[in-house]
Amino acid sequence: MDEPSPYDALLAKHLTSVPQARLFVGDDLSHAHWPGVSRKFGPILEPYAEESILALYDDSPFGRGAKGFVVTDRRVAYVQQGSHGQFPLEDVRKADPVNHGIRVQVGVGEGRRSVLLRVDEWDAQCAVHGWLEAVASYNKTERGGSLRIITADQALARLEVLFNTGRLKEEHRDRLRRLVNRIAKSKSS
Repeated sequence: MDEPSPYDALLAKHLTSVPQARLFVGDDLSHAHWPGVSRKFGPILEPYAEESILALYDDSPFGRGAKGFVVTDRRVAYVQQGSHGQFPLEDVRKADPVNHGIRVQVGVGEGRRSVLLRVDEWDAQCAVHGWLEAVASYNKTERGGSLRIITADQALARLEVLFNTGRLKEEHRDRLRRLVNRIAKSKSS
């Protein structure tokens, strides 16, 4: 069995429910609209079924669970206007408040990207920002700022999940084809 996530304690210390802003943590998760959350977030979280949902921010109109983000003990899954995905908490490097949300820097070097988590309400934005900054700080100090390096088998398994869930875009497939061709050429040399 996996050891407990260090992010559980950070969530408990830094992130609290703001029900009027539809930020639900812990016991308050029972107030979320779970049919909408399951429909929209289920496919994203399916490969991580062993992870527990610890928090939810519902950014959808009328609180129907169709947009926002879900926090598990190991990652954040998000569904925003025009984008969706997930990122591991261990990859969080920085969190900056911006107009109507938090911009989260994930990864380092060429693997770095930024994700905007939309959080309209001030109280919820402050809570989410404080918690993500605590995660980033933990990652810098406790983990030495280094990213976990995955094995080739783990990378292939993740690619297979992306393919099976229809999230492997054509440009990704083209890149994989080019890599396969390079590997084939290097073997023949």
